[in-house]
Amino acid sequence: MDEYVRAGEPIVQPERPSDAAGAIARCLLYAGCNVGPYGRTAPKHQPRRTTSGVYPVGYTSAGHPENPCAMRTECLIEADGTLDLTIAVRFLHVVDRRLLKRDNGYVVDALTVRGVGYVAGQDAREREITMRLPGIDLHDDMRYELPVVIEPGATHDPLVDDTGFVAGWMIRSWESIEASIDARVVPLTSGVARISVAVRNQSIWGGGSHDVTQRRTLVAAHTILHAPTGRFVSLNDPPESLAEDVAACRNVGTWPVLVGTPPARDTMLSSPIIFYDYPQVPTERRGDSIDSADRSSESSDALRRAAPSTHEDLPLDRAS
Repeated sequence: MDEYVRAGEPIVQPERPSDAAGAIARCLLYAGCNVGPYGRTAPKHQPRRTTSGVYPVGYTSAGHPENPCAMRTECLIEADGTLDLTIAVRFLHVVDRRLLKRDNGYVVDALTVRGVGYVAGQDAREREITMRLPGIDLHDDMRYELPVVIEPGATHDPLVDDTGFVAGWMIRSWESIEASIDARVVPLTSGVARISVAVRNQSIWGGGSHDVTQRRTLVAAHTILHAPTGRFVSLNDPPESLAEDVAACRNVGTWPVLVGTPPARDTMLSSPIIFYDYPQVPTERRGDSIDSADRSSESSDALRRAAPSTHEDLPLDRAS
């Protein structure tokens, strides 16, 4: 995914309209997700803090426990035989946007070319890291680990005037990110297993402010689990036979819910915002809201009261 998201602007349409989980994430997690100021001299555009992120471990350890360096998803899945599991971790990668004026070679805060105004600041690039695990047998205890390395880089886009003359360049640059995704399948009973997905940010942190640190942060990070022949178990309304196993699931900084069209149970969205199952994106408000978003705080409080041990700061490593 190489599309850019300008700070403060929602993505009106998802890249894959059939991707229900992606549509919800883009609509609520990304919409209005300000990752930095539009310009160094424009304080009125100072950003709101994002609601989520997986920060470099050094930053978390340096007295910022409210900015975690890891998140973990745990949920249950049922299947009659082997299944194929896809785990996608999606997030925004902060991109610095600079303007270079050709006539004097200076980096400037604003530049107008062909009547179009360009402003320095920050954008974001949507990233997706995918693990595809075919032929999983829920009777076997299995563990998979995927190292993630995103190299630093930059693009230089020429800004051409009416005569074809290059008046300047828009330079977008991003820092490196190093992370890991650790997935585990633990059998519970016949045809039922617990799936755990831990995401850790192992990027080097050399100091700096919160805004500087965001350049190496997995901003608005969330996890999507999909198993076409599997049946994920609702954590909000589990069957009585699996209630104890569901209560034992421990989610750190994230909460998984069923997504899609009820009663489908092949996809889970695990995000830092706690929903009920099957949240929907209304067509007429696809760019800025989701159904029941106005009661998300109430839902979050209710779920925390119902399951206080399932969404807390806990060590990510756990025994089976």
